[in-house]
Amino acid sequence: MKLSFPLFLLLTGSLVPTVSGITIPYPSKSEINSIEAKNSASTGPLQFAVTNKVEINPCNAGEISGNTWNLVVDSPGAKNINVGFSKLQLSGGSTMRIKSAKDSDEIQVDANKNASGEYWSRVIRADQVTISIDFVGEVRCDNVEITSINVGFRGFGVGDKSGSCNVDVVCPDGDGWEKEIAAVAVYSKGGSLACTGAMINNVEQDGTPYFLTANHCGVSAGNAASVVTYWNYETSVCGGNPDGTLNQSLSGATLIASNPTSDMTLLLLNDEPPMDYGVTFAGWDSTPEVYDLPGVAIHHPAVDEKRISFENDPMASTTYLGNNVSPAGTHVKVYDWDSGTTEPGSSGSPLFNGNHRIIGQLHGGYAACGNDSADWYGRVSRSWTDSEAFRVSLDPNDTFGGSVGGIDSYDPYAFPTVSPRPTGSPTEPPPTESPTPCAGSSFLLSLLTDDWGSEISWTLTNQGTDNEVASGGPYGDAQLYEVEECINQGCYEFVILDSFGDGICCGYGEGNYVITIDGVVEWESDGNYGSSESREFCVTSATCVDSGLEINTGSNSFTCAEVAAGGGCTNAVAASHCPLTCDVCNEYSCEDSQAPWNVRGNQLSCGDLAALGASTISLACEQDFISTTCRDLCEFC
Repeated sequence: MKLSFPLFLLLTGSLVPTVSGITIPYPSKSEINSIEAKNSASTGPLQFAVTNKVEINPCNAGEISGNTWNLVVDSPGAKNINVGFSKLQLSGGSTMRIKSAKDSDEIQVDANKNASGEYWSRVIRADQVTISIDFVGEVRCDNVEITSINVGFRGFGVGDKSGSCNVDVVCPDGDGWEKEIAAVAVYSKGGSLACTGAMINNVEQDGTPYFLTANHCGVSAGNAASVVTYWNYETSVCGGNPDGTLNQSLSGATLIASNPTSDMTLLLLNDEPPMDYGVTFAGWDSTPEVYDLPGVAIHHPAVDEKRISFENDPMASTTYLGNNVSPAGTHVKVYDWDSGTTEPGSSGSPLFNGNHRIIGQLHGGYAACGNDSADWYGRVSRSWTDSEAFRVSLDPNDTFGGSVGGIDSYDPYAFPTVSPRPTGSPTEPPPTESPTPCAGSSFLLSLLTDDWGSEISWTLTNQGTDNEVASGGPYGDAQLYEVEECINQGCYEFVILDSFGDGICCGYGEGNYVITIDGVVEWESDGNYGSSESREFCVTSATCVDSGLEINTGSNSFTCAEVAAGGGCTNAVAASHCPLTCDVCNEYSCEDSQAPWNVRGNQLSCGDLAALGASTISLACEQDFISTTCRDLCEFC
């Protein structure tokens, strides 16, 4: 049986009931102009949608067919739509979907983790959506209540509203800041207001999803459930069309700490981000006035795709919007941006120092494209001093002993050569790392350039994978260069080019080059090769090596030397980890270690790594201590 219920019994104003749903008029031009004027004049969150209060459940609106309830929401001309539920209780396999009528965009919810029972959707870029709930058993009216339908008129890809001086994070300017970029998100509150914030690391580096933003963005204990964060909302190319996607989002949060003096709010998101989001946890420093340059802001101006801004001049401590410099200042003053700017919508975004650590979050200022005006960021050091909840959340075991300090950004899915570590104040330099020996074969290029080194370039390509493993050029004139690369077993092609077509000998200097593999000369060239020259060679075997990591059993760790001394080589698991020490190279030199190991305090195995995405595996295998452990997975041989 199919049932329909009239909406006019509960809805008032301009909301128009239809047979299967509701039509909400798009806001008028004068209403939008009024809101935009407030957006331009305000330092608060940017309004991108108009909220429409409703009272809708499966028993008073939409259509019921069998065990499914459908509600069509239509707002002709709307740029986007999002929906707020005061109650969404899904149990026993029930599923809620919100589908775009414009394209294939769809939200699916199988469980609602908001303790309050609320659920707020991300935006869908369409002017009509269908809300569907497939109930297990009969349709329940007491478990679902829609109270807010929000009609968007700007932001989230509706034109390019931010100024032309903004710099996309995918531009070369963002190189070296990838970890910090991945920690930043734009977020909506109440379905109509937007700010920026950042996932922030804690000293235990345990992946707790703490989210730092600005107090003036208005997130409170009463509305934190309406926070929706959007991850990786970025342009695909530098300076290209605003084509960021919105399908990576998280709904709901809890207020942990706030401090109006330093304009700080710390939230705990309801969900940990899925692995495929690639979200990182930004580092921070509570040490006063660690204002190493450059100052870097990563933000979402005008609710557009993610941008990056740079300040190369000294920053200072002042009051908010103040000019008097004082160590007791509550804010960090950025005098003027040398590249990029900030705008409404950027509020709450992190300010990093040159050490890649957050030192503040954006409160406000006068910066814009076309001026050299200042911005002010609430100081992390002041939040640390003023808010015990902030301090305890980020340093739960009091690693800093009641003092100050900081920690680097954390990527839970990467395998860095040197794990980030917390640093107390004063900061001590980390110990010098010993160079990791080459676990494969050593490729050495000795290149003497001619008088036109700028014309020279070269590549080294693995012919089996078609991956370029090394390259170089252009170079200086009449100089000797030596480039060493560790390469695995396989066949390779070396190609050297001269853009002018006259080689590197003999009309304009006496250039030449030599290729050496594991100390044996593979090829010598007199450099007289015209436009290009190539050489193919194969590396037939890889060196048998032990894993570069210790075996970790959870309670104990063992080096390969300790394994041998304790008679552990008779154990196949240990032997697979230490084939050289245990003299089992024939069996395990090219096989994955079967033993568990530890990276960044996490117990992992080659099987765990194999379950991750291809890009994560590739990144991990670039680290020698991983490639010598997961030898088959990383194609070590």
